[in-house]
Amino acid sequence: MVDLGIAYEEDRERVRAVLEQVVDDIVDDPEYGPQLLERPKGLYPLSLGDWAIGAKVMVKTPAGKQWSVALELRKRLLTACERENVVLPYPRQEVFTRPISDQTIKDFEGATRVIWNPLKV
Repeated sequence: MVDLGIAYEEDRERVRAVLEQVVDDIVDDPEYGPQLLERPKGLYPLSLGDWAIGAKVMVKTPAGKQWSVALELRKRLLTACERENVVLPYPRQEVFTRPISDQTIKDFEGATRVIWNPLKV
């Protein structure tokens, strides 16, 4: 199995087409195609995460062949996503700011600043 996270902003049908093209390519490959026991299955959307929509490509191979096939599949998925400009997100946090009034600033005068560091707990 190969897991992949896709940005929420991506067009789902376009992503599905990219995944299917990669599956078609590896099935037709003279080196990797014969190592597949059946056609890989692309599952998308599989999950809704904090910053990505989960996708998975499930592959059945003979024992011992799964590692090399999965590695090749990951390489091809990454290459295809980069070529097609499909965004593979990473954890991020969006911070929204708003204007602060003079009164708000005065309300915090004299307040103690506390910084929490989880590494020093």
